[in-house]
Amino acid sequence: MSNLTSAALPAVGPDDHARGGGAQATVYLDLACQHCAAAWQRISQLPLRLADTISYDPAAKDLTVEISRAKAAKADLLLLVCRLNDAILLRREMVKQRWQPMGVLSPGSPGMYEQQFIQALGKHAEHCISNVPWYNPKAELTRRVEQAFLRQNPKDRLVFHGLNVGFTFEAVLVAADAFRRAQSVDPRALAEAIRQTHIESKMMLGAPIKFNAKGQVEGIGSACVQNLNQMPRVVLPAAAAEAKPVFPMPGYKA
Repeated sequence: MSNLTSAALPAVGPDDHARGGGAQATVYLDLACQHCAAAWQRISQLPLRLADTISYDPAAKDLTVEISRAKAAKADLLLLVCRLNDAILLRREMVKQRWQPMGVLSPGSPGMYEQQFIQALGKHAEHCISNVPWYNPKAELTRRVEQAFLRQNPKDRLVFHGLNVGFTFEAVLVAADAFRRAQSVDPRALAEAIRQTHIESKMMLGAPIKFNAKGQVEGIGSACVQNLNQMPRVVLPAAAAEAKPVFPMPGYKA
């Protein structure tokens, strides 16, 4: 389900949306979005049968009909493309209608790992899963950044800002590293130094920081982040995991 409504979904057919006899899923993706379209291509290869695709108005104040429809589809999984406010509204309606699927997963959108989501929903925010770019909680650089963050924000937690802090810190790191190697403020010298960037000691998950011919960083990693004990925690990949994934969600009945 999602509030993205700029493109209609293709018809569900046996050749592209029904593969194997695995679990059923309810999903909505905006195919006008390049990233969502790419995600759709991958999802269609999974051993899932898409039980339904449901869209809703981003300004909706009531998702009773949408959740009733999803529940009636008897889907085992909810693949959710959302934002913060509608994610809260949707999860509350799921609780109200006592719909407990095997899992509530986001393929890459914000909302469910945010502090406001957890504060607003309490225990009902537990076990929701987001698959997003994330920092490596076990990296030495993460530990040092967190210490600096807490000195400046003693009442806050890095985990609720890690996505923004991590990429911002690495952007500054790239600039500082280029200046160190160029030993100059000449734009051409700095540009050439940036092209030669290769930083292995980093904060975010993924390959070393380096730029391709188009100036893009390749190899940025993602994590499976699950809300556990009122905190978003990395549960996959195993090398960076802070906890083991809880799946299916407690309360699920096949």
